[in-house]
Amino acid sequence: MKRIWIYILLTATVLLVGCSTKPEGNESLKDYQPPTVDEEVEIPVADDTPYKIEDGPRFDVSQGETDNLVRFVSPFNTYPQEFEDAAELSDETLIFTAATALDSEFIVDDLSESSTLSLDMLNLKIRELFGPNAALSADYLQKDYSPYVIDKESGQIVRESYGTIGGFYLPYAVIAKEDVCTLYLIDLMDPLFFSDEENQRRLYEGEKIELDEIEEISSELKYNIYTLKKDDNGRMFLAAFKYENFKNIDHLVY
Repeated sequence: MKRIWIYILLTATVLLVGCSTKPEGNESLKDYQPPTVDEEVEIPVADDTPYKIEDGPRFDVSQGETDNLVRFVSPFNTYPQEFEDAAELSDETLIFTAATALDSEFIVDDLSESSTLSLDMLNLKIRELFGPNAALSADYLQKDYSPYVIDKESGQIVRESYGTIGGFYLPYAVIAKEDVCTLYLIDLMDPLFFSDEENQRRLYEGEKIELDEIEEISSELKYNIYTLKKDDNGRMFLAAFKYENFKNIDHLVY
């Protein structure tokens, strides 16, 4: 992702069904309403059988816990990257994810449109999101993170302008096993669903999409798959991420 792309992406309009990264003040995350699960449906007990998307929707945790997981991974969708170890993550992914998660912590400059956040806070958030071994590279100061600028002298990250990112995701499964949890989100901007103008209208207007509506095409849709683990203090962090049925989808919302 180049400078122009990132700038445009961060200035897109947020319309959220499922989860997305947030506009100023996290309004979209506060309003997030995951799809309901029929109370008469028996949620399977977690076992050692490997889960496959073809097995269908499955939630090993409560609706509230699913909601929390979706909120936790939302900032990562600003600059997603497949990885199996935090050491593989680019500086861009680390910085954009942490800065998005710390949105409300930026201090606005009354004399300009810029706002600032300490690099110490940014680095703490990186480790909180991706585990104790996550860290920026030795040469991270030499890179372009527009619309963010790293000010080494003041020890701050400066946001020169601010916008939002759009995305529509639908929780499909949460597989929980001991201290590991895997969250499956369906990308509703997949052309199989999003190319229908009526579906677009519903998403843009904030209408809830239910899982049974996409049952016939669910196995062919694009999935974001997040693996979360607990650190030594029992805190959850994002330990891995991959796609299923990857498609190069333009997530800008016009």
